[in-house]
Amino acid sequence: MSGGEDTCGYVLDPDDPETWGGEEGEECRIDEELLNERGVWTCPHGAEAGEKLCIFHQRVEDKENGDVVEALSNAVEAVGGSDAESESDRTNEFIGAKFERVEIEAGTVIEAQIRFDHASIREGFLAEEVDFERGMSAKGARVGTEHPNDHTPTATDHGGWAPLEASIGRDHHGSFPSTHSPRHVSFCGAEFSGDVLFESTKFEGTRHVSFAHADFGGDGDVSFAETTFENEGHVAFNKADFENHGEVSFEGAVFEHRDASFSVIDFENGGDVSFEEVAFRDGGNVAFHDTDFVNDAGVSFTDVTVEDVRTLDFRGATFTEDVTIDITADNVETISYFDADFSRATLNVESIPEVSFESANLTGVDLSEVDLSGANLERAQLTGADLFGTDLSGTRIYGARIGDAAINTETEFDEHGEDRCIYDPDSKYEYDRDPDEEVGQIRKAMGAYHVLEQLTRANTLPDKQARFFARRQDMRREQLRRDGRRLDYWFAKVQNMIFRHGESFSRVVGWSVGTIVVFAFIFPLGGWLQSDSTGALTYRAIADSPVLLWKSFYHSALLFLTGNGSLAPTGFVGEVLTTIEAMIAPILLALLVFVLGRRAAR
Repeated sequence: MSGGEDTCGYVLDPDDPETWGGEEGEECRIDEELLNERGVWTCPHGAEAGEKLCIFHQRVEDKENGDVVEALSNAVEAVGGSDAESESDRTNEFIGAKFERVEIEAGTVIEAQIRFDHASIREGFLAEEVDFERGMSAKGARVGTEHPNDHTPTATDHGGWAPLEASIGRDHHGSFPSTHSPRHVSFCGAEFSGDVLFESTKFEGTRHVSFAHADFGGDGDVSFAETTFENEGHVAFNKADFENHGEVSFEGAVFEHRDASFSVIDFENGGDVSFEEVAFRDGGNVAFHDTDFVNDAGVSFTDVTVEDVRTLDFRGATFTEDVTIDITADNVETISYFDADFSRATLNVESIPEVSFESANLTGVDLSEVDLSGANLERAQLTGADLFGTDLSGTRIYGARIGDAAINTETEFDEHGEDRCIYDPDSKYEYDRDPDEEVGQIRKAMGAYHVLEQLTRANTLPDKQARFFARRQDMRREQLRRDGRRLDYWFAKVQNMIFRHGESFSRVVGWSVGTIVVFAFIFPLGGWLQSDSTGALTYRAIADSPVLLWKSFYHSALLFLTGNGSLAPTGFVGEVLTTIEAMIAPILLALLVFVLGRRAAR
């Protein structure tokens, strides 16, 4: 106990928001087992001499913070020196307390759960490398804001109850603070066992909040549910270890204004990891770099809102078990899963458009019916993935390793119905080229069409395969033109015109019929054909006897198909024309056989 012999007059009534700094309709976060038979919580600490309140519940302006820190240290030592299981020892309870600054010496071991529920701490909270053997609770605390009423009435002021407030620190410094910097919250390197509850805590106006390198273990749950991080600096959980047997919850938490780091974290707890209904707003970068979600029950990002932040980055993260992703983004520069590993996870997602999965491992992941339109899948591993009904419109798939991914006729490659990739200059998509990338847009288009060609071939979709092969050849011709290889370009151009690089049966038939018709009209121009019965075949003779035109067509068709016509050529020109048609015919016929054989092979 602190101060005099009388007990502190502070009393918290869950039904009276004025006693715990709440507003009408707001829920009090005090656990029922902490209440007495009257349904209220009473302060266990001794009142200061000549005062009605203990040093912890007096107004901040009416006490020296050094005295408060000393009293807190003595109370913590008393907890450590007593039986931690004793229900009568309540010196670990600082519910509704008011601090200018809390400091717990590094290396301190606290053997009972310490409680700062609904507490107010203006100038920072330092508990670095402290061992909380039975956890900590700061539910309903306000962090970094002044309570609207800093007057703490005695029991007689409010029918026997005294109000409470809770807040921690305010600072405007730019870099992350040292361990001695004021007005920040740091549990850096702290060890927690048992329940760790920061539910509905409010960090408003603090400089930085850090749980970096913290170790959460034991049998309990870890909860930051409904907590508000509106501090002016960064929020850091990087390199923390969650090895507790229960759940880890950030459900309903709000992160605003600055960077939030969840990087290099090991989630190895026994229960769920929940980021459901979390909001990241008006900040910089939200990072989950190299974080391992390898807990037993999976992770949920359901109904997550990301607004007006630069990046949401899961670079190098590893996911196992069930993973649910439902993120709504507004004015976000990048959402990236670069190099993330989902190969051992069951991914539950309906729509993740315009998200980067560059170099991600999606081996065997079920992406059926998922909207991936506009996503970046460059160099991603999709071997064995289920893409039935997946929307791949406008996706960046250059260098993707498709392997034996499964698709069907419902898989969408281009929402515009033209089967063009985003890199294709003729597509209706806008491609923003990275100025630092070494591979040009046309070469990326060639690579993307090759990937799609392999994918459709493996899934026996011959028409799509033919379309993507032809698109790839279109890009190759364009690349030849840009490289200045004129001869190769024109050769490829002719191939495309005549038989669409082996993919168009109709073009070969069209050229064959066209050849027969053209030569049938050319021969009568100079009378370069003749017969024993009619003599030279000219348009004057045809005008007198139109049936002679049929003889010219008949001759041209026989010459094309057999190499011998029914009429004899006359003069040098007639012989040259006959030779040309006779040479063209077998080439086109061979191409016709080639195209038919190519189709049959598919």
